[in-house]
Amino acid sequence: MRYKTNFGLYILFTLFAFSMVCYTACKKKQTATDPCALITCHNSGTCSGGLCSCPTGYEGTYCDSAVRTKFIGDWAGNLSCIVAGNKINTMRITASNDDVNLVVENAGGYHYNLSANITSSTKISIPLQQIAPDTSMAGTITLLSASEIKFEYTLEGTQHEACHGNYTRQ
Repeated sequence: MRYKTNFGLYILFTLFAFSMVCYTACKKKQTATDPCALITCHNSGTCSGGLCSCPTGYEGTYCDSAVRTKFIGDWAGNLSCIVAGNKINTMRITASNDDVNLVVENAGGYHYNLSANITSSTKISIPLQQIAPDTSMAGTITLLSASEIKFEYTLEGTQHEACHGNYTRQ
């Protein structure tokens, strides 16, 4: 009887050990052939070839950095305009209610809040928007460094204008 019990335990132990060897061998093989097996891309990023591809509005190795944080803040600069000449302007860029849009306040000295869209890790676009009953504005803001941006815009309607200038973070 004792022989049957020991033999049964021996068989059970052997099966367990064999299962563990197979399990770990499969795990090692999977991670060795799949470069994305151990990578977690955040914010709906996708992994391909061991690298994360980030959706618009995010960047970083694992898509864990919001692009908009680089633009948010108070900015002051000098604008050079075709019609109005040179003028000093301050504007504020704030977050909107989602990850790929921003609000630009007082752009070009016009006291309106304009919506802006992140188009890359260094650029936001201000689509054509009405700033007065007969005037609309569109433009781009390009990040030159952590403390400097370039703002370019045009006015359409009864006022026609094109301006550009560099701004520094305040």
